[in-house]
Amino acid sequence: MAYEVKLTAAAKQAADSIYDWVTTEAPLRGPGWFEELIEALSSLDMLPLRCPHAREAAEAGRDVRCLIFGRTRHRYRILGVFK
Repeated sequence: MAYEVKLTAAAKQAADSIYDWVTTEAPLRGPGWFEELIEALSSLDMLPLRCPHAREAAEAGRDVRCLIFGRTRHRYRILGVFK
């Protein structure tokens, strides 16, 4: 079953900020890293349930899943809400 992946306005703004930062700090590696982030987001359309429930799920009363992207210092929590 395929799911539709939609980014909120806040997520789009955060992605733009991350892109600006990573390409400034690592001009050679940054664009590739950002592409990997986009691929991770896109992968949620086929296998979102592979991600564990986010700690916010119970409070939200919704099926919120958490995907961790990145390594060491620069790890990002990607939260997805499924209907």
